[in-house]
Amino acid sequence: MSIVGIGSILFDAPFICIGFAIFGPILFLSGLYKAFRAPSRPAMYYPPPYAPGPYYQPQGAPPSPAPPAAAPQAGSRRCATCGVESRADARFCTSCGAPF
Repeated sequence: MSIVGIGSILFDAPFICIGFAIFGPILFLSGLYKAFRAPSRPAMYYPPPYAPGPYYQPQGAPPSPAPPAAAPQAGSRRCATCGVESRADARFCTSCGAPF
């Protein structure tokens, strides 16, 4: 952002970012000063991972049975290569792309 502020002053820009030009380098240098002056920190302590809780089977109604397989539509084609049903007006298989 400092480069944007200084560039807006040096070049003919439609606006001048004087705040970035002045305070950007000051904040950058103060950050460097704090980084080099800070005492070395001890290693971070991470607690051991917790064991997962027990699993309880949900109570209630049993799961519904799977819906029956869809019957082939009237006028559909079955692919000789992969066996997938396609529309009757299809020229190629919608699954593998083999021509009918």
